[in-house]
Amino acid sequence: MGPLLGHGIFNTDGAPWKFHRSMSRPFFAKEKIQHFQILDRHATDAVGQIRDRLREGVPIDIQVRSSSCICVIPGRSLR
Repeated sequence: MGPLLGHGIFNTDGAPWKFHRSMSRPFFAKEKIQHFQILDRHATDAVGQIRDRLREGVPIDIQVRSSSCICVIPGRSLR
């Protein structure tokens, strides 16, 4: 899975996972995720678009799709 997903927090175990988890931990503090409903709306939209493209047989750029979900600032969407 490394060639597809890389070697980040979602695709590693042990020391590499602990490193990535410690680096991402500050971004999940309560004050950072209080606007979760915005992220949820974007994630739901992205999943719907991925499903539509899969049905149509169109290639999917997962990096673009996942980036669109996380490009959110507190209280305001960048999209």
